[in-house]
Amino acid sequence: MAELVERFFARLTEQRLRRGAFTSVCHLEKSLRRHLDAYNENRRPLVWTKSTGDILEKVGRARARLAAAI
Repeated sequence: MAELVERFFARLTEQRLRRGAFTSVCHLEKSLRRHLDAYNENRRPLVWTKSTGDILEKVGRARARLAAAI
């Protein structure tokens, strides 16, 4: 899930912040609001592509590696 949040902010940076020239904080806020409004108009629900078993198996492997590293 963290990857989705990171991707959201990366897209925000690419589409609004890097291309923008903001003369004030108010101008920046308005630009961010416009971006969020446009994003929310076309929102899509999260669709899990892995099964619960696959996710838990991966978590188990990660825990084992962390335990071995300690």
